[in-house]
Amino acid sequence: MPSHPTLSVRNLAIEYQTRRGWVKAAQAVNFDLLPGEALALIGESGSGKTTVGTSLIRLLPGNATISAGEIVYRRPVADGSATEIDVRALDAEGLRRFRWKEAAMVFQGSMNAFNPVLRISDQFNDTSRAHGGPRGRELVERGKSLLELVRLDPRRVWEAYPHELSGGMRQRVLIALALLLEPQLLILDEPTTALDVLTQRSVIDVLRDLRKALNFSMIFISHDLALAAELVDRMATFYAGTIVEIGNTRTLFNRPHHPYTRGLLRSLPTLDSDRAEVASIPGSPPDLINLPKGCAFHARCQAAQAICSQDMPPPEEVAARHIVRCHFWRDVAGAARAEATR
Repeated sequence: MPSHPTLSVRNLAIEYQTRRGWVKAAQAVNFDLLPGEALALIGESGSGKTTVGTSLIRLLPGNATISAGEIVYRRPVADGSATEIDVRALDAEGLRRFRWKEAAMVFQGSMNAFNPVLRISDQFNDTSRAHGGPRGRELVERGKSLLELVRLDPRRVWEAYPHELSGGMRQRVLIALALLLEPQLLILDEPTTALDVLTQRSVIDVLRDLRKALNFSMIFISHDLALAAELVDRMATFYAGTIVEIGNTRTLFNRPHHPYTRGLLRSLPTLDSDRAEVASIPGSPPDLINLPKGCAFHARCQAAQAICSQDMPPPEEVAARHIVRCHFWRDVAGAARAEATR
């Protein structure tokens, strides 16, 4: 295992100020991301995964506050050690240098991410100039090379306007643009949600090839477990702003230890199971302004007992780098194993 994680998040808490009160969008979020590793943040809409993703490069909206925790990024140096960067402590100039050179983000709405009156070449030029990247011929060669890596024809795309490209082409241009300054960390927020199935497949294949070619670390934010599983090494399940389970992708799919993770998996259609139909999770997520006492999932959990409504379960390491927050994770894992062997 590499000695220096690319990213370490510790006890992160984020709140939004609203007229009703403070929305606790994330709380006690902890994870490490190793060099070259891909991690998926999964969960229902409103679970906090996008909030955490945007906080990593401090792109939260004005009414959001990081109320606690640490975000530490590590830049490798020649002797094998690493220089630590406290992302929360960066000033405006330091943050400008950090974004795109160290960490970049691909957003869900590709059309909203582009200036509609600028050609793609101008968007590359503006990004490079703003963050201290290459200029002139070097920029053109780098940009066109990246477009080829994402399976686009530079002759068709480089001088095009965003509206002249399809949704899938724009999404791939965004990925190429995010990689312009060779960041170690790429964050993708639902990059395939607005795309058809065939284009989704193309984008996933592109991301897989890019990881092999460029060896960057990646955070993939999605509500689509099946799609994320094809791309990532590890998965973190979010519920009510907290990571309730994080572990190896294969382990989480074959033997989930948290009832919410198990419920998400049981809601997926499958071709190799005896289940006659998918099963939804009853109830609705809790109000993030007035969170319930104890485990936030207890009102929807079929395995809940009295302690669940009183005490928040602590994080337990059930295996190497596999952590779960559930009082009865052994029962859940046993039931998942029994179901898998039927």
